Amino acid sequence: MVLSCQESPQVFRADARIVRSGQYSAWLKKMKNQNAKARWLSTSTNRYFTIDFDLQVFYYAHSRSNKKTSPHVPFHEIEGAERLPPPITKRGKNSQQSCGFLVRTV
Repeated sequence: MVLSCQESPQVFRADARIVRSGQYSAWLKKMKNQNAKARWLSTSTNRYFTIDFDLQVFYYAHSRSNKKTSPHVPFHEIEGAERLPPPITKRGKNSQQSCGFLVRTV
């Protein structure tokens, strides 16, 4: 699964990413797989991802308020994650506006 950051700055009293407790959510771009029927329209879709440190899972939804989510991925099924290099701009330089990462699961 390849994801791209699109989070807006927010102020947190206790950032779940730092204290590793609670939940953290943000809008990310989810890259479509090769078999996606509507791939010709776009190579990615916006999804609202949540990482839940208490339940030790991550998942995504189509909106913040959407109760229907993707299947939850337990932490123990994550084989690895890595940050991807920024995309190259038309001028041949790395873009500073987006970042991405790859999550490998079993």
